Amino acid sequence: MIPLRFKDSQLFTTLREFFKDTDYTEKAVCERLGWNTMHQALTCMPGSQSVSRTVDRLQVLIRLFLTGENVEEAEIRALIPGKVLESMNALGLTSYGPSEADHCHATVALYPLRGLYIVSDRWTSPDRSAFTAFDDIVYPALASTTGRFLEVLPPDPCDSLLELCSGTGIAALAAAAEYARHAWAIDITERSTEFAEFNRLLNGLNNVTVAKGSLYEPVGERTFERIVAHPPYVPTLEPAEIYYGGGEDGERVTRGIVQGLPRYLRPGGRLYCLALGTEREAEPFELRVRQWLGDRQSDFDVLFVVTKVHDPSEVAFQSAVKSRGGTAEVEQWKALFERLKVKNLVYGAIVVQRKNTERPSFTVRREKGPHFGYPEIEWLMRWESASASPKTSKLLLESQPSAAPDLELQVLHRFADRTLTPSEFRLRIDFPFSMECRCQPWMAAFVARCDGKKTILEHFEACKQDNLIQPDTPIEEFTNLLRLLISGGFLQVDGFLPPKTGGGSESAK
Repeated sequence: MIPLRFKDSQLFTTLREFFKDTDYTEKAVCERLGWNTMHQALTCMPGSQSVSRTVDRLQVLIRLFLTGENVEEAEIRALIPGKVLESMNALGLTSYGPSEADHCHATVALYPLRGLYIVSDRWTSPDRSAFTAFDDIVYPALASTTGRFLEVLPPDPCDSLLELCSGTGIAALAAAAEYARHAWAIDITERSTEFAEFNRLLNGLNNVTVAKGSLYEPVGERTFERIVAHPPYVPTLEPAEIYYGGGEDGERVTRGIVQGLPRYLRPGGRLYCLALGTEREAEPFELRVRQWLGDRQSDFDVLFVVTKVHDPSEVAFQSAVKSRGGTAEVEQWKALFERLKVKNLVYGAIVVQRKNTERPSFTVRREKGPHFGYPEIEWLMRWESASASPKTSKLLLESQPSAAPDLELQVLHRFADRTLTPSEFRLRIDFPFSMECRCQPWMAAFVARCDGKKTILEHFEACKQDNLIQPDTPIEEFTNLLRLLISGGFLQVDGFLPPKTGGGSESAK
């Protein structure tokens, strides 16, 4: 049963204005409760001692809609105007009884997030009884995983944005409020569609279209400049909650999203997707993503940023514990992963870009650094796109590279002939991505010379003159090496400087 009711727009306006007047914002809520982020709401139970006993409008809203308590009706009526209470009741946000007839409780969670007011299903019961999730539950946008998803989405102006597997519609709503001319929110369940439409009306957004259907099905012949998705991706042996399960390998929905890009993504457009995938024998996940694009894959670039790697046995054990399936289920998982030749499961951000110029496509994989968000992704995509263009070679020769400020050179000494001798050299850096590159001694010497004063062409000639490289080394070979060092963040050049340290999100850790 969907608790929400749709009435005239004035009810939404009344509620929205009351929330603003009460300062029901992320900042105010976190300050009142001593939280670092709104994600902590998911660990806060009804009647929690962390909720301030200060009796005012903000406290009542927190107890009612965030921590999900039964609140005395007299207390509510003393602080909340009757017109606002009528709007809450008429929209199905609040209910009275049955356990305590003189108390009111919220039928849903309603919270401030990214300058919006978002409604989702609750994760607790007002009477503190055991809460059981149901198949089509609308997952809270407060979850840390949703926060990570939102952090990889660029706030650049966008003509048309499509959010698939939208749930509450948070990504589409935030885009429409901040940077997208028009956004679509698509989900397969009626419940999520109803919640997303309610959220659209609650925030007074007229540039969002909410529709129900399987992936691209509801959008017809439309194409999009940007497609974003946070699909269900957890591997499951049995049917699970719709927001959660991604089939036996976790990739069923993600695969369908990528397969639709040749039809629905415009030239120059991008997909941003946060999901889990499998590494298989001789098949890194990013290459499997490319294969899903079919016979049009040469039109696309693929980037995969790994944020976490899971061992298959770990996934099998955790799943068996969650379902209480025991040893028998663990063996089922092992058999499945062996059949699919799964070596690891990798979680991270998938970015697929449709080219709009004639150049070779690229496939890149990176490990996230201490800071990770859209600035790091945008920097890498911009460099790789430019680097793949033939026109970049001449510009690269004229650039003046500098070694990254945080670059480390690690030298491994081995004991031989009664002396310690340098035998292995590695360049290492943590920003913008965690990178490690085994190199030859001459490369370490060359990188140390990069101070932003000489061009790459001048460095090339100097390296030959000083016998760091062979005199007959082709300039193309040298510049290709420089491309990789810049892509890894080891070297920096004007026009493609990485974002400032800390430009990403700590929540993506």
